[in-house]
Amino acid sequence: MVDKYLNSGERVIFVTKNEVRVGEDKGFQAFVTNQRLIFLNRRGFVFKKDKMKDALLKNVNGVNLEEKGFLRKRKEMEIRSHGENFRLFGDHSDLTGLHRVINERLAAIV
Repeated sequence: MVDKYLNSGERVIFVTKNEVRVGEDKGFQAFVTNQRLIFLNRRGFVFKKDKMKDALLKNVNGVNLEEKGFLRKRKEMEIRSHGENFRLFGDHSDLTGLHRVINERLAAIV
């Protein structure tokens, strides 16, 4: 699914199992590669339309993770980068895993 957007030598390290919301846009799947964060939304059954947002890992300045809700807990993540900031909302395990992998990749870059 994301393969057509990968650069030469780029490989996927982590994929969310469930959809995440990126800002006000729903239905994205998040990917972490050895070079980038990729948020991909595939729409349509017959005529597929993809919407993609991405950021180079080397441009990411920081990541915050916060738990929201009382009965139905959900996570909210903020990713700060040079070009664009991303606010993600989604499943507890997906965003916790995404946070862990991004921080591991950032530590490897430094």
